[in-house]
Amino acid sequence: MITSGLLYSQNNLSVVNNPDSIKSFYYTTTYNSSNYLNGREYKTYYNPQKTSPLLDGKLGKGIIYKDNVSYSNITMAYDRNQDELLVIPNKYISDNVYIKVNKAAVDSFLIELDSKQYLLIYKKFEQNALPEGFYEIPYTNKYSLIIKYNTSNLYKDGILTYYPKIERYLLKDKQVYSINRKKTFIVIFPDHKKELRKKIKSFKTPFKRMSNHQIASLTQFAESL
Repeated sequence: MITSGLLYSQNNLSVVNNPDSIKSFYYTTTYNSSNYLNGREYKTYYNPQKTSPLLDGKLGKGIIYKDNVSYSNITMAYDRNQDELLVIPNKYISDNVYIKVNKAAVDSFLIELDSKQYLLIYKKFEQNALPEGFYEIPYTNKYSLIIKYNTSNLYKDGILTYYPKIERYLLKDKQVYSINRKKTFIVIFPDHKKELRKKIKSFKTPFKRMSNHQIASLTQFAESL
């Protein structure tokens, strides 16, 4: 059962620090209606026996937040290649019918995949700093840490194969910095290279393998210098 997550408003990057306070953004009543179902049927375009563009390659359970209402216990998936939220309405589970939800009509969604939870927010950035779509925003202060789940698409044995890809950005004053490498992170804070190298080393993990939580902690540290 999903019990926590961080939430950010669609047009504001302010963060809710207490995971449980996500409930304060929405009515406590969970509606059983299907008002969130605003979209078209999703046609599987890949061979699930060979490859999958879905987040963590599977279906999960989750909550959709829309217009101050939460819709819970929904069978869902996220297509990271097409940036689409997919749901299977309860009455169609046995038929394995996916609905591709109109993402502009969704504020955010929280999906649980085994022991992992992801909160993705539908975001429109000012001056098109990044393409509109679903993002994780695990940290925001002077800088905002923006996470995009994507895929690298390559042919393997004649089959278009979807490999998981994570893009990380720092956003400040409408300026976007790609931080997929240690060097590109450190260059943002040129006066504190030594301190940042030491801090990164303390995680005992290569920068590319650091978790979003670790990157958020690193960003907070950089801002404090």
